[in-house]
Amino acid sequence: MLNDTLKYRKVPPQYKEGEEPKPEAEVPDVRHLLLADAAVELQKVNLRSHEDGSGTVVSQMPMPGAKIPEGTSVLLYMSSQQPDTEEIVPLSAVVPDVSGFTRLKANDALEAAGLALAAEGADGASAKAADQLPEAGSMVEEGATVTVTFELEDQPEEEPQDDDDG
Repeated sequence: MLNDTLKYRKVPPQYKEGEEPKPEAEVPDVRHLLLADAAVELQKVNLRSHEDGSGTVVSQMPMPGAKIPEGTSVLLYMSSQQPDTEEIVPLSAVVPDVSGFTRLKANDALEAAGLALAAEGADGASAKAADQLPEAGSMVEEGATVTVTFELEDQPEEEPQDDDDG
């Protein structure tokens, strides 16, 4: 860490005979990212992280744009000293396609995906899902509500039966 600080303070490194400097990396801006995301961004440019606390990165040293040797640690100052479950990225869910489903079947499919149903439109056993928001395949936060519009399914008209045998 001392070498990192000296480099950041623009103290030129001193190399032994035959020793070569490491390739340099530009420090990315990882402020406002969760620790795991910040670590991934640093690894992409061959840098390491050393964090103080947990949660979201509020400051970093060296600052973004600084050029430092690859393999160097970037000190990350975090939003909290203790893990904070509020800072954890919420679980996400994929909205299933419920088109053509009855209310009961649509509700079951949405519950299985960790989502809630807000039903609109027609009611009854022959009512089928005609539209939904958010659309099928969308990524939403787990527990989100999907609004499904139900319409009565058109029943084929029966042809009148002729009772005369001829």
